[in-house]
Amino acid sequence: MRSDFSATVMRAMSILPNNVVIFGYNALKRTVAGKIIERHYISNREHLKKMIEPDAYIEDQNTADWEEVLYGVNPFNKEDVHASYNICGVIATFNALLALGEHVDSASIARLIRIYEQKGVALKGLLGTTPNSIASFFKHRGYKVKMISTSDKAKIDAFGKEHDTYLVIVMNNKKTLEEYMHTVNISIDDEGLRRTFFVHNGRERRVVRVNDSLSRAIAAINKHGSNTQNRALIIMGIDKDNNK
Repeated sequence: MRSDFSATVMRAMSILPNNVVIFGYNALKRTVAGKIIERHYISNREHLKKMIEPDAYIEDQNTADWEEVLYGVNPFNKEDVHASYNICGVIATFNALLALGEHVDSASIARLIRIYEQKGVALKGLLGTTPNSIASFFKHRGYKVKMISTSDKAKIDAFGKEHDTYLVIVMNNKKTLEEYMHTVNISIDDEGLRRTFFVHNGRERRVVRVNDSLSRAIAAINKHGSNTQNRALIIMGIDKDNNK
């Protein structure tokens, strides 16, 4: 369960502009102890072999299997954090690597968890993966990362025409952070006359296809028919070509 403290932090941050929320989120970055990281890695590596299909997008973290995966440690009671609610940043990274043409499999997820625990996760993982950790990962891997933070649909849609794949962090409810955040990969297909966006591991728990508009793809992260609108905090465009 999330702590009362983390809920208090989220309530306080809700009224702030995007750049301040992201700054605060990044400021919560903490590393996990090396012995815990290696214990998690050994456990996760074996469990993930039973779960992950090679070179296939992960579309639903809300399954019982993810309850057995360990990501981070609760800084207040020192217990392991189970990954079903905080693993979205890792899954988004995995899906983005696949979208960029890399081979991924169960070992990829185990390594990503270890990397992020080493580099720093929000409140030691209790609040998932920080944006700057994700951006740094792709940059160190040789990709170009460009980030915007705006609610202007025209600017988002223009940004949606420029990059090879996208990683988006949203507030699940645009009015309050008490419903927390979610990080997804949005892949693209430029076959034919239009750009098609595919939302992976959104609230529909399946891939969602949206034509032409990144802003509409971001809105589709939330479950279809939901009365709750999300709010994009940061949108990363990730490219293989450093000349872009």
